[in-house]
Amino acid sequence: MGTNLKEIVETAFGDITEEFNLSVEDRTSNWEHVELYNSNCIVRFICDFGSIEVGFINPQERLAAEKMKREDNFPTGYPIYPIYFVWEYLYPNDKVNFRTSSRDKTEEVFAAKKLLTERFENIMRGDFSWTKLLRK
Repeated sequence: MGTNLKEIVETAFGDITEEFNLSVEDRTSNWEHVELYNSNCIVRFICDFGSIEVGFINPQERLAAEKMKREDNFPTGYPIYPIYFVWEYLYPNDKVNFRTSSRDKTEEVFAAKKLLTERFENIMRGDFSWTKLLRK
């Protein structure tokens, strides 16, 4: 069996974990689910249907949503912002293509890392001000 998603994320982001104070948590249940996080930002990796989906989660939005309960006593949802959607929204004329056509988990995670480190250092440090523009 191949390398699991947590190992890939740990390897890919190992060189910047100290700079961003990052931790990795395996939240796998029905599918591989790993979160790379610090107190300012959560990056969620889910391996589903043969590709890896990567999204930002604002820890404050998640915490607030988890405190509220719906009528059925489940927590309310919180927004998850797909990183490639955010990139296309914030950088519509970007000359660099951060996507990969590969379905190899390692290549997909390293492509996401390149995008995160080259365009989204501010988000990794907790700047979610751009979400206000998305909600308009």
